[in-house]
Amino acid sequence: MAAAHHFDCVVLGGGSGGIAFARRAATYGAKVALVERSRMGGTCVNVGCVPKKIMWCAANAFESLHGMRHLGVEFSDPPRLNWQKLVQNRENYIKRLNRIYEDNLDKSQVRRFYGFATLNPQNHSDGQHVVLVNSSKEEAAKGAEPLQRLTAKHVLIATGGRPSPLGVPGGELCIDSAGFFALQQQPRKVGVVGGGYIAVELAAVLQSLGSETHFFCRQHAPLRKFDSMIQQQNLANMRRLGIQ
Repeated sequence: MAAAHHFDCVVLGGGSGGIAFARRAATYGAKVALVERSRMGGTCVNVGCVPKKIMWCAANAFESLHGMRHLGVEFSDPPRLNWQKLVQNRENYIKRLNRIYEDNLDKSQVRRFYGFATLNPQNHSDGQHVVLVNSSKEEAAKGAEPLQRLTAKHVLIATGGRPSPLGVPGGELCIDSAGFFALQQQPRKVGVVGGGYIAVELAAVLQSLGSETHFFCRQHAPLRKFDSMIQQQNLANMRRLGIQ
């Protein structure tokens, strides 16, 4: 039988929007629960802005080392990237941010649940929404009930979005931006498909870190919704880096 808990509001999704809403609602005296199936912080913290900036900093430093030769700085050995160490240090930093988000929720007295949530199509007899949470393996190992039953008058859905698959032959062999951050080995050769700023950023990072990078987009140039001057400068930068 599922363990039962009642709240004024249940938030589905532990990203920026869900966390901000949960903490603000709690300051007004609401009893709030937040359900997250993965790590706190959402896309930006775990597989978006934050890890991308760390990879960009590494790429920028690596490119600067190569550029020092023009200033007369010589190395006895060429600079070499330790991809595994970069990924490990990046993940350690993100885990620290995860803990900060958890601590802030605890300080705001927001109850955290980890697992996959589903809305019960049949509400409680008094009109309350019913949310069923299948606890994650990690939470179950800590003693959490396998199935949690949450009831609340209000439910906020803040689960974010997912990238659309390519829908072409061979598309199942591709990875998305989240897959990029899951790479444990540096690819020797990679193709980046897409003309948006995320594709441009990741292509530049990969090329600067030493991966042979090929760029594919449908239009005449990437960043087609940006100002033409930005498009032209970006193309020049990509060619300078050696992106094909």
